[in-house]
Amino acid sequence: MKKSAIYIVVLVAIFSTTWSMIINNNINSINEEIDQVVQKQIDLDIQIRLKEAELAFITNPKNLKNLNTNFLNLVSRPLTDIRSLNNIYKNSIKITRAKTLVNKEIN
Repeated sequence: MKKSAIYIVVLVAIFSTTWSMIINNNINSINEEIDQVVQKQIDLDIQIRLKEAELAFITNPKNLKNLNTNFLNLVSRPLTDIRSLNNIYKNSIKITRAKTLVNKEIN
């Protein structure tokens, strides 16, 4: 009887040790995946900050003026009244569709 109890205790110990090793291995692989995701997130955050800095630099009025004079050579156009554009394009299909969509969204 004592030998069978000892064998059962040994088998339970081996079984529990094996399962703890399997669970530990799974936990380690999950931790590695988490570390990879965190590193990707850090890389994306850095890229976002860089793009925000580039956007801030480009949209600065002084830099826009320099870009225009040195590279783009865009010409400013006078502002027009939107109501006069409505009279010009009154029967346009695209404008009519847009008006109906806007009216549906409002109502």
